[in-house]
Amino acid sequence: MDSLCEAGKLEDAAKIFSDLVLRRLEPNVKIYTILMKGLCKKGLMDEANQLLRKMENDGCSPDELTYNTIIRGYILKNDLTNASYYCDLMVSKGLKGDANTFSLLVGLLSSVT
Repeated sequence: MDSLCEAGKLEDAAKIFSDLVLRRLEPNVKIYTILMKGLCKKGLMDEANQLLRKMENDGCSPDELTYNTIIRGYILKNDLTNASYYCDLMVSKGLKGDANTFSLLVGLLSSVT
């Protein structure tokens, strides 16, 4: 799935994801995050948010990588409000951002001022 997302073949990756669900194989945090990364790279943040909600509704807790992925997606869209929201949410859940994400966030903040 990761290779398909990297190649921009989101439909193929989404089909594999759907096939896992149809076979009653529960996608894990890594599978959700891979698909979310592909959506974020394409700038499809509404879809990435829907997937995040589905993930949580399915009882799969997002981890640091999941939140860093969605934060980076918002940063790439220059959406400081949502990037900041997810940073706060991640920290409130006791998770930590990575250096890469926060350097991007600082860069976005400095471009706003």
